[in-house]
Amino acid sequence: MPAEDRACPGVICREALNSKNAVFGLKEKRESRMGKLRTSILFSSLLLSALLAVLATPPAVHAQTVDFTMTPASKSLTVSRDSSVSTTIFFESVGGFSGQVALTDSIAPTKTHIPSVVVDPTLVFVCGPCLSIVAPTSTLTVVAAKNAMKGIYSVMVTGTSGALSHSITIQVTVTG
Repeated sequence: MPAEDRACPGVICREALNSKNAVFGLKEKRESRMGKLRTSILFSSLLLSALLAVLATPPAVHAQTVDFTMTPASKSLTVSRDSSVSTTIFFESVGGFSGQVALTDSIAPTKTHIPSVVVDPTLVFVCGPCLSIVAPTSTLTVVAAKNAMKGIYSVMVTGTSGALSHSITIQVTVTG
């Protein structure tokens, strides 16, 4: 005789035992579902916490050099005697640079009757955070007189702002 029958003889007792097992089975299923739900809620909570932690972390700050660039529209120019030629020099902010850039020019080799060089303006304001419709520029003009020596010259334009300094070189050819 099974143990259940010894503990509870009779049909009524067996039905009670079966209904108790049925209720216990439902309770197990309910607890199992609640466990899965608790696990799901815990997992979702951890995922949300991790996402919030990532979103709350400020972005890494990369050290960015504050500087400016100078770029000539043309790296070589040709000019005839008794005439002139010009090119534009463009300036751009790097890393939010804002400041005045003082320009100086020189020409080499230095001989007698060399072309003259003019940079205008000699002071350019470069502004990184400013919204400017027109980029800051300066114009380099090379003038070759009637008696200018034919040949190839190097014109250097240097831009300086505080400790920052950059130079560009433009080749100038004077023809007959």
